[in-house]
Amino acid sequence: MLQSAGTASGTSPGTEELVAALENLHAACHDIQLSLVVTQDGFTMATMGRIAAADGERVGALSAGLLSLCRNTARELERGEMEQVLLHGREGYLLLRLAGDQAMLAVVARPDANIGMVLLDTERAAEAVARLL
Repeated sequence: MLQSAGTASGTSPGTEELVAALENLHAACHDIQLSLVVTQDGFTMATMGRIAAADGERVGALSAGLLSLCRNTARELERGEMEQVLLHGREGYLLLRLAGDQAMLAVVARPDANIGMVLLDTERAAEAVARLL
């Protein structure tokens, strides 16, 4: 069952549009279990879906820390501006994709996901989110 949520302090302007972008992502790619729009400092703006391991707020905070670490690593290794992070574990994937200058899209996908489609659909959704922010 898909669940959606606004911000921790209630609904902010644009939250409905952000949730709609996440709904479109889930409709396009059924391998996605959870998606979030998160500020780069870890504040969850919108969520869609659910996983047993963690709630959206926790996933948002963890994603922000990982994004920061990966950005610094890319910079230190002179790999250019980081665009996305893909973490692959035995139980599935975590994809972080920048969505403009201040936010990211965090996506949790099934272990048997068609990762090419997840990447493509997430890129499109991140572009839609960036236009909204």
